[in-house]
Amino acid sequence: MSDRHTELKRLGDKFLGAFNRADVDGIMSFFTEDAVYEEFHGKVNEGKVAIRKSFEGLFSGRFGTIRFDEDDTFVDPGEGKVMSSWRLHLDMDDVPMVLSGLDLLYFEGNKITRKLTYVKAKAGLYEAL
Repeated sequence: MSDRHTELKRLGDKFLGAFNRADVDGIMSFFTEDAVYEEFHGKVNEGKVAIRKSFEGLFSGRFGTIRFDEDDTFVDPGEGKVMSSWRLHLDMDDVPMVLSGLDLLYFEGNKITRKLTYVKAKAGLYEAL
């Protein structure tokens, strides 16, 4: 493994750790000022202010104590990408549930420039034609 591979894996682990501590400041320390975060439902947050607002909603207590358990991680050191699949434990309307999904993180140096989130749905979001 290359040094860059090891460094990106370490950064991905630290990023996930900040989520599990509900540490919004820690999460935000990973992003560049002009970063883009695309949420699983299609909302695009551009810049740290918009990204912070989105994460503050996630950690508002509305979803109970949330926890991400990592399933698998793929690192592409040449492209500066980390793909992490996970299970998210949270409460929806006071009912515990687990969502499966993944994040695709684009790094420049040690900072995230783009975060794409995908989640498996139990029901289709549209009907096939």
